[in-house]
Parts: sequence; C-alpha cells; structure tokens
Amino acid sequence: MQSIGQSYSKETLLESELLILKTLNFCISVPNPLMYVETLLEVLGYNNVSAPIPQLYSLCRHVLQFTYLQRKPIYHSLLVSTTKCTSPSNEQRVKFAEVTEDRMLLSVGVIAAGAFILNIPNWEQVTPQMGLAPNVASHLGPTERRNRGTKEYSLNTPETP
Repeated sequence: MQSIGQSYSKETLLESELLILKTLNFCISVPNPLMYVETLLEVLGYNNVSAPIPQLYSLCRHVLQFTYLQRKPIYHSLLVSTTKCTSPSNEQRVKFAEVTEDRMLLSVGVIAAGAFILNIPNWEQVTPQMGLAPNVASHLGPTERRNRGTKEYSLNTPETP
C-alpha cells in the first residue's frame, strides 16, 4: 500500500479484516473435493452401516491425492474416451470443462474406486446409495445444489434449448 502512496495502520487493516469476516459470518471455507468425500462417506455410513467407513476414508484420501497429482492425464484420457477423438475440438474441450469442475462427480468416483480397491461386497451399489440421502444438498454450495441429481455429459451433440 505504501508503494502506491497509501498508508494504513495495522489496527485499521485488522478492523477491515474483522468487518469482512463478520459480513461473511466467519464462513470462509471453500468447498473442495475432500469435503465432498467426507460428506458422502457420512451419508454412506448411515445408509450402509456394514461399510468399513474409516478404512474407506483413509483409502479415498490416497485415491484423491493420486487423482489430483495425475488430473491432467486422467481428464485428458476421459475427454478422448468420451469424444472418441484423439484431438477433441475446442467446443468439446469447453463442454468438458464442466466435468473437470464437478467436485461431486470426482468425489463419487473416488469413493467408488476406494470401494472397489477394498473389495467391499456389492461395491457397485455404493454410488447409488450416496444419491439416496436428501441431506447431502444441505452440505453443498448453491451451484452444487442446483446441479445435483443425475447428470449426463454429452460432448458430441449440440445442446438443444
């Protein structure tokens, strides 16, 4: 601030920060994929008490970490597989951005992979169970609440209004 000719005291800055925090009701956390995984595992624990949630949570953290480290090749592979084209068009890439930004989709995929790795009996039933809980939406942000439900991603056909 001093470099542009403005000076504020430390107290003034702290008061401004406090005002912002009060305005936000001290809610400054940003939803991230791990928060979604934790929420969905909590739902899964209620719906399927036989699921080994602590072990699944531990494994899901590793799967999520790996997925983040390898996200570019993973999402590129998904894009190529979905479009059936080794060089997707810019339009297809733009449409696919919705998939790469979908934290819920990523979280469900991470949990399904964890359940598969742990060889949970009937692991393929894990993902449908997560959609059964009505209280999942209360833990999500407005965008995710609006987009919750069954999504179908189509990259090859133009959208119709």
